[in-house]
Amino acid sequence: MKTLMLGNEAVARGLYEAGCSFVSSYPGTPSTEITECAAKYPEIYAEWAPNEKVAMEAAFGACLAGKRSFCGMKHVGLNVAADPLFTISYTGVNAGMIIAVADDAGMHSSQNEQDSRHYAMAAKIPMLEPADSAEGLEFAKLAYELSEKFDTPVLLKMCTRVAHSQSVVEPGERVEAPEKPYEKNGPKYIMMPGNAKRRHPIVEERTNALIAYAETSPLNRVEEGSDHKIGIITSSTSYQYVKEVCGDRFPVLKLGMIWPMPEKLIKDFAAGVEQLVVVEELDGFIEAHCRNLGLSPMGKDTFSCIDELNQNIVAEKLGIPVVTGWNSQDCIYDEHPLYIGRAGNMGDRPGNFAVQNSDLVLSLGSRLSIRQVGYNYPTWAREAYVIYNDIDAEELKKPTVHVDMPVHADVRDLLEKMEMVLEVEAVSADGGPKDKEAVDWWISRCQQWKEKYPVVLPKHYEAGEDQPANIYAAIKEISRRAEEDQITVVGNGSPCVVGGHAYEMKKGQRFISNSAIASMGYDLPAAIGACLADHTKDIILVTGDGSIQMNLQELQTIIHNHLPIKIFLINNQGYHSIRQTQKTHFHEPLVGIGVDSGDLSFPSMEKLAWAYGYPYVAAHHNSQLGEAVEQTLATDGPVICEIFVDMEQNFEPKAAAKMLPDGTMVSVPLEDLAPFLPEEELAENMIIPMIKPQ
Repeated sequence: MKTLMLGNEAVARGLYEAGCSFVSSYPGTPSTEITECAAKYPEIYAEWAPNEKVAMEAAFGACLAGKRSFCGMKHVGLNVAADPLFTISYTGVNAGMIIAVADDAGMHSSQNEQDSRHYAMAAKIPMLEPADSAEGLEFAKLAYELSEKFDTPVLLKMCTRVAHSQSVVEPGERVEAPEKPYEKNGPKYIMMPGNAKRRHPIVEERTNALIAYAETSPLNRVEEGSDHKIGIITSSTSYQYVKEVCGDRFPVLKLGMIWPMPEKLIKDFAAGVEQLVVVEELDGFIEAHCRNLGLSPMGKDTFSCIDELNQNIVAEKLGIPVVTGWNSQDCIYDEHPLYIGRAGNMGDRPGNFAVQNSDLVLSLGSRLSIRQVGYNYPTWAREAYVIYNDIDAEELKKPTVHVDMPVHADVRDLLEKMEMVLEVEAVSADGGPKDKEAVDWWISRCQQWKEKYPVVLPKHYEAGEDQPANIYAAIKEISRRAEEDQITVVGNGSPCVVGGHAYEMKKGQRFISNSAIASMGYDLPAAIGACLADHTKDIILVTGDGSIQMNLQELQTIIHNHLPIKIFLINNQGYHSIRQTQKTHFHEPLVGIGVDSGDLSFPSMEKLAWAYGYPYVAAHHNSQLGEAVEQTLATDGPVICEIFVDMEQNFEPKAAAKMLPDGTMVSVPLEDLAPFLPEEELAENMIIPMIKPQ
C-alpha cells in the first residue's frame, strides 16, 4: 500500500526490505533519521557509534562476517571516516555494504557546504543519488546488489531536501539475504603495501565495469522533451527543480548513479540538443565530467556553487530592489544588498518609499490586502506598471488594486520559470541586468532610504534606569543575537507588530506570525509545532502578557518535554494594541486594556515560572536587555525571560489618518507615514509627484 515517507525513512525501509542486518552510524542532521527509523525494525541490529570512523569500521566488520550492513553520517562526518573509506575501496566487501552520506547545501545545521561527490571519485567507489523518497527506498535495495556484484562498498548520497521531504513510496516485503561465509583472504583484506599494489588494478577494472554498467542502467535515464534548444543534465533535488520549472519541454538526462558517470550516454544526449545545461547544487561536479568529455555545458557560470538553489536567485538576476510584506519578512535577509525594507500600513519608510516611487512593481505571492496597499489605495504605487501574481484568481480581480498584468500561478512555479527565462534571455553577458546604469542608480537610491530611516532609533534606547525598557530596543536586542537559520515565533499585538517592524532578519531565518488572523494564544502551540518540526536549533518565542494567558497550560507541555523554546514575554501590563486604539480614537474612560483601565490585571509571571519549573530571567530597563537576552539564549532547555516595557510607546512608523485644517480626517498615501515627516523632507524623498491631502 502506498504511503508518504520522509526520504530518510524510505532509505531505512529499503535497508529493511533488502535484508540488512547490521547498522552502525553517528548522528548528524540531515542523516540521523535513517538510523532512527532502521532501529525500529527488530530484524536489524542498530547502534550509535562513538564517531563516524568507528561506525564505518563496525559496519565493515559486519559485512566481512557475511551480513548486509549499513553506516550513515552527514557530509562532515565522512571526513572523520575517510581513512577506512579509502581502504575499504581497495579491499572490497563480502556481504553488501552501504555508506550513506547526507550533504547540507545551505548549511541549515552544518559548518560548511562540502560536496561529498568528490569522495566517491577520489575513493573510486560508486555513488547513488536518489531524488525523492521512492528512489531512496529502491536505490538502497539496488545498492546492495551493486555492492555484491562489483565487490565494493556503495555510497548513497542524500541531501537535506530529499532527506527531510515526504513523497509517496510503495513499501514491499523483507527479503532475507543469505549469510555469506567469511573466507580468510589476506591478499584481499590486509592492505599492506604489497597487497594494496595488487588490489589497485582490480579497483580500476571495477571502475571501468561500473562505467559500462552506468551506460545502460535504469538509474540513469533520458526524459524526452519537445524543445531541443536546451538539454539539461541533473540529479537529486535539482532534478525536481528542473521538472517544476520546465515540465516536459526540454530533454532531461537524470543521473541516479552520480559516480562513475556514463560517457557515451552523456555524449549522445549532448549531441541531440543545441545547448547543454547542467543544473546541480554545490560544486560543478557533473559539469567538470562533461568538460572532460570535450563538451561545453552551461553550469556554474550561471548557477552558484554556494547555498541551495532558491528563489532569491530571481531577484539577483533581475537586479532590482526587494521589499517584503507583512507576513513575508523572512523571504530575504536584511543584509542582502537588494533588500530595502517592509511595505504597507505597518511597514517602514524605506519599503514604502521604494514601492511608491517605483515605475514597475512585481508582486509575488502577496494578497496586496489593505494592509499592503493602504486605506488610500488609489494612491498605492500610482505611477507603476503593476504585475500582480496570486494563486487565487479572485484576488487578481479585487477593486482595491490596480493591476496591469495579472498572473494566476503558484509563486514557486512562476519564480522558477522566471529563473530559467532570465538565464537565457534577460541578462547581460556578465550575468547582470541589461540596463545596469539605471538599475544601479535605483538600488543606490533605495539603499539611501534604508540607511537614513531605520525603524529602531536612538530615542528607543534613551530610557534610563528609572524607566521601563523600550519594546523596539527589546526586539532589536533579541534579533541581533539570534542565529542564522533559527526560527522565531511571535504572538499577537506588540510582538507581531514591533517584531514585524524591527526584527533583524538573518540568512535562513524563519519568522512565524499569524498576522491578520488575530487569534490570541496561538503562539505557545505554534512554538511547540516549530520545535517538533525543526530540531536543529532552539526556538525563539516572543509573546505578550495578554496572549500567553490564552494557552498558558502549554507551558507544561514545553517543560514536560524539555523543548528548547526560549520564551521572551513582553510585559506592557495590558493589551497594548487595544490601548493605543482607545487612546487615539476614543479617549477616556479606558476599558479592558490593562492596569491603566483599572479593570484588568495579570498574574506574576515570575511565580508562574517557578510553579511550572522554568528558569526565570527579567529585564526591567534598557540597560538590562543585552545581558538578559544572552542569559536566556545560553540557558539549556526551556526558559522564560520577562521584559517590562513602556506602556506609552506607540507602534511606529505606521499609516495614520491626517487632520486637515478644517478638522477633517483623511487617509494619506503610504509614503506619508506617522510620525509625519515635515513636508519639505517628504518632498525630498519623492521622485514621482506628491499628492496633497484634501
